[in-house]
Amino acid sequence: MNTPKTIGVCRRAAASAVYAACLFTLAVQAQSLLSPAELPPSPFDISSSEHTSAEVALQRMQLDLTLVTTNEAERLLVREIRGLTEQVGNLEKDAYSNDPLLRTYGQYLVHEWVQKQDPAYYAVNKSYSDANGDPDLKKQHQETENTLSELCQLIVIKELGSNTNFAPLLKSTFEAMETMVGSNTQFRTRGSLYWQYDSLIGYRSPTQPARVTRFDDYLAEIDKRYELLMDKVGAIQRERAVPPEVMAYIKHGDTSSSLDGCAEFYVEMCTPEALRKTREQLTQKYRDLYWARQPK
Repeated sequence: MNTPKTIGVCRRAAASAVYAACLFTLAVQAQSLLSPAELPPSPFDISSSEHTSAEVALQRMQLDLTLVTTNEAERLLVREIRGLTEQVGNLEKDAYSNDPLLRTYGQYLVHEWVQKQDPAYYAVNKSYSDANGDPDLKKQHQETENTLSELCQLIVIKELGSNTNFAPLLKSTFEAMETMVGSNTQFRTRGSLYWQYDSLIGYRSPTQPARVTRFDDYLAEIDKRYELLMDKVGAIQRERAVPPEVMAYIKHGDTSSSLDGCAEFYVEMCTPEALRKTREQLTQKYRDLYWARQPK
C-alpha cells in the first residue's frame, strides 16, 4: 500500500526524472549548431500551389501569344509554343505522379528561405572579410571563414540528416551520388571526405577510414566526430574573435547550400529525359519568337 511518505518519494523521483530530462534536452540543444529558430522550413510543408524551379524558369521566358501578326514565321512559332506547352504539362503530370518528390524538391529550389540571406549578416561578413584593407588580416579572416564553413558543413549535414523533415532529401541525394562513383572514378563525393578534418579536430579513427555509400553509415561517421567538430568550431570562434553575425552567415550559407544543392541534384537526376528535352525545345521557341519580334 502506498503511504503519503512513499507517494511523496515517488513524486520527487518523478520530478527529478523530468528535471533531468529537461537538462538533457537543453544540453543537446546547446550542443547543436542550428537552433530550432534557425532550421529552415520543411520541403514537405510547401503549398502544392507553389511553382517549381522549372515552371519559374519558363514563366520568365513567356511572351504574349495573343498578339495579332501577319508574319507567318511568328504565327508558326506561336503554334509550336502552344503545342510544346501542352506537351510539357502532360509530361510533368506523368513525372510527378510517378515521383512526387520531383515536384516537392523542384518547389523547394525556389522557396523563399532557400533564396533569402539576411542583408545585415551579409554586410557584417563582408566587413569581416575585407579586414579594413589589411592584406595579411584579410587572408587570415578568409582562411578562418573557410575553415569554419568546412567544419560546419559536416555538422549541418549531421543535424539535418537526423531530422525527419530533411533526411529523405539528403539520403536520396547522397546515395544517388555514391552510385555515380562506380561509373566515374573522378567523381568526388561527401562520402569520401568525412575524415578530411580528423587531424584538425583531433580525432583518431580506430580503423582506416573508407568511403561509405549508405547515408546512415555516413551520419554514423560524422556522429563519432560530432563533439570534436563542435568544440573546434567554438574554439576557433573564441580564439579568432569571429563575430556572431559572421557565424550566422556561415551557418545559413552552409544550410541553404546543402539543401539547395541536394534538391537541385535530385531534380536534375530524376527528371525524365523526354520532359527535359521538351522544356529545352519550348525555351528555344520562346527565344526564337522574341528575336522574330524585334524590329528589323
